[in-house]
Amino acid sequence: MEIGVGSAGASAARRRRQRLAAEYQKRTQPLLRRYFSDVRLEWPVAKEATDAFSPDVRRYAPRLDIAVGPFNTTLGSDSDISEDLLRPEALHAAFDQRSPNRNARCLLAIEVVYSGSMKHMMGDILNASAIGLYGLVLGGEKAMPRLERILRYLEQLAQLEKLPYRFQNVVVLSTTSSMNFRT
Repeated sequence: MEIGVGSAGASAARRRRQRLAAEYQKRTQPLLRRYFSDVRLEWPVAKEATDAFSPDVRRYAPRLDIAVGPFNTTLGSDSDISEDLLRPEALHAAFDQRSPNRNARCLLAIEVVYSGSMKHMMGDILNASAIGLYGLVLGGEKAMPRLERILRYLEQLAQLEKLPYRFQNVVVLSTTSSMNFRT
């Protein structure tokens, strides 16, 4: 089978978007470390888990792009993971009208999205919501309209009580606007 120029171009574009996401993670980590002592890139939620998330090749376990501690890898909630830890004030304010996940594995679960299908983006929102006390999905400018549509869809499902979990702890921001949290 011969690979056409179109598929080579699409593959190069995908690699570029993946590189952008990785670079964004690396730039964001030191900014977050100004406020949080434990910031991990590509954190596998099953790592060190002693509960149902313990490593098992037969079960999916996400790897968060950026995770901010404290971390909980045991069964049940952890009182050390508290909304009082959210800093700076601009970040705290972003979640002001959001309900926290009371059984979180980390303080902040961050996914960086520059590309992917709508289903993959919905998975990023799900992982950020389910794993963090609060979830933050940071999207490249081209991804933002789709991320915002998905979040509105999930919020509508929650309003109609169609979701068992309400996705009320997630905020979607562009990668450029999220840099305002530096101060």
